[in-house]
Order: sequence, then C-alpha cells, then structure tokens
Amino acid sequence: MIRLSVIALTFSGVMLTTSCVSGTPTNEPSQMPATSTTIVMESEPVVVTRVIDGDTFVVAGGAHVRVLGIDSCETGTPGGQKALVDADAVLTAQGSSVTLSKQLGVDLDRYGRQLRYVTVDGQDYASLMVAKDHTKVYSGKNDASPSYIDALRTLDANGATCSG
Repeated sequence: MIRLSVIALTFSGVMLTTSCVSGTPTNEPSQMPATSTTIVMESEPVVVTRVIDGDTFVVAGGAHVRVLGIDSCETGTPGGQKALVDADAVLTAQGSSVTLSKQLGVDLDRYGRQLRYVTVDGQDYASLMVAKDHTKVYSGKNDASPSYIDALRTLDANGATCSG
C-alpha cells in the first residue's frame, strides 16, 4: 500500500506524520530528525531481502534502494564490514517493519537505485547509522532535504572511520 504523507515539526522535536489511507486521516509519530520545513513524500512498507552495505539494500521485487543522506564505508574495509553487519541486523530483523519514503521530486540515482528515506519500526534508519563510526552524512550532491541533512549532521559526531 502506498500512502501520501506530510511531515511537520512538533514542539517535542519528534516529527508527526499526518497521512491519509483509504480516506481516513491518521497521526503517527516518527523518529526522523526534526526539520524546519515540511517534506511531502510517498511511503511504502517493504521487505528487505538482501543488504549490500550500510546504505544500500534490495527489497522484495528486486528494487535496489540507496538511503538518502548517509554514506557508509565500503564493504572491503573494516568499517564497511561493521556497517554491513549493523545494517543487516536492523533491516532484516525478524518482525521488523521497514518503510521507504520518497522525497518529492527525487526518484533514482545514476545507477538506477531508488533514493529513499528509510524508517525501521518507526525510527529513522539514517539517524541510527550516522551515529556510528562506520557511517557519515553524505557529502556529495545530496537529494535529501537540506534541513534533514543538517539534522543528521548534529548526530554525526566524527564522520566515518573506515580503516579501523
């Protein structure tokens, strides 16, 4: 099921998602970093079938997904192996609920991967990963919301340490 969501900042610093599914509005808390702007996105629950690295995975149906806003160490490095293990534990855990959300106007990267915000059991996946030493805020041309990137930077104390 695909739903359209509007995310707005609440006073508690937690995002409040107001969505409309089958004509019924609902409010769901989300642990995405608080931003000062409204982000409109489509959300879709998925099943992760394979984790490629800390910021890329495959979902049922074969689509490759690249997480917006983060850059994990490459798998050939010690940090990359840690990122892979952490990503696999979070994204493929028994009973976990993974949801992809599309940034308005952003779809695929140059490799054909879907660029998406990812939540797992109501928590923002990028926030979980960027708090670890193996993942940093993506510093290239970033398709994530600028305010989302700023919020991730507050969680990224020391960037990524890939060699150790």
